Amino acid sequence: RFTSTAAALMTSSFDFTVVLSIVFISYFGGKSHKPRWLGISFIILGIGALVFASPQFLFGRYEAGSTVSEFSNEECNEVLNATSDCSPANSAAYAFLIIGQIIMGIGSAPLYTVATAYLDEIVHPKYVSLHVGAYLLPTIIGPVIGFGLASGSLSVYVDPWIDTHLEEGDPLWVGAWWLGYIIIGVLSILFSIPFLMYPKWLPDSYLVREERAKEMAKIYPQKYANEDNLTIIVKLFPLQIKRLLMNPSFMFGSFALAVIFLVKEGVVTFGPKYVEVQFGVTASVAGIIAGGIGITAAVFGVLTGIALLYLAKLKGRKVVVLFFIVSAICVPGSTLFLINCS
Repeated sequence: RFTSTAAALMTSSFDFTVVLSIVFISYFGGKSHKPRWLGISFIILGIGALVFASPQFLFGRYEAGSTVSEFSNEECNEVLNATSDCSPANSAAYAFLIIGQIIMGIGSAPLYTVATAYLDEIVHPKYVSLHVGAYLLPTIIGPVIGFGLASGSLSVYVDPWIDTHLEEGDPLWVGAWWLGYIIIGVLSILFSIPFLMYPKWLPDSYLVREERAKEMAKIYPQKYANEDNLTIIVKLFPLQIKRLLMNPSFMFGSFALAVIFLVKEGVVTFGPKYVEVQFGVTASVAGIIAGGIGITAAVFGVLTGIALLYLAKLKGRKVVVLFFIVSAICVPGSTLFLINCS
């Protein structure tokens, strides 16, 4: 039994790991064999998912105990208000969950930056926005698809190999929370295979690289223009960080994305629970509802954005104006969450 604080800390450990590692991984990974980095990241991500699911197999089966109806009102309140379970087994299981999230965070970091950098190097600038948008579409709807996977998993008893008298609507019911992570872990390791086979450069990407090299030669010191060894890469790292910190467009854009992800993570983490509590449905049904709404909105938003950028040829200031208009529309809509069922 986790409190909201414990659950938030567990999921936040993934984000903290990404934040702490993404700068170094994106910089040094961007100077290396990018497909190979992506392949290794999928392996690490898969290992993290399997570690996250491991408490199910390391700490024995779930003991349902008594039903809530057998508690007195005072005892029931004590159970519901409990903040933690300090037994060694539960503490160790929670540690495995945190470690799994950290490993998944390390494996996910290159997918945010190295992958888009690889697209930028092999795709003509005219079509980069189209390809990046297509790449980001699965990353946006992925958590929503996860709701559907979680919904199916939670409708299965946590120990499916044993018989139980509990039904899904029972407060003591625990679904197979670990099943989705097993599937994700195995698939991630399998997905790493084609990435590890990719070459560093595609055969027809040399023209794009030449254009990018000309752009970089105008920005960075000429003595570093043709250098690509580890020493020069390390020397340029502080310069790169300084240039980014002194770039107002980058900093304000990063701040805007941070706010967006703050809202997104809150909805992804607590959205299904909000639906479950407000509408009195089971966890599996709440996952389906939240996932259905999320997938519809994400697909519509991403495809519309890609179409506008590509067809209207939006660049620079016009993209910022579009972002401002959409944000101004969305902010009042978020106040609808303040409406609740008494």
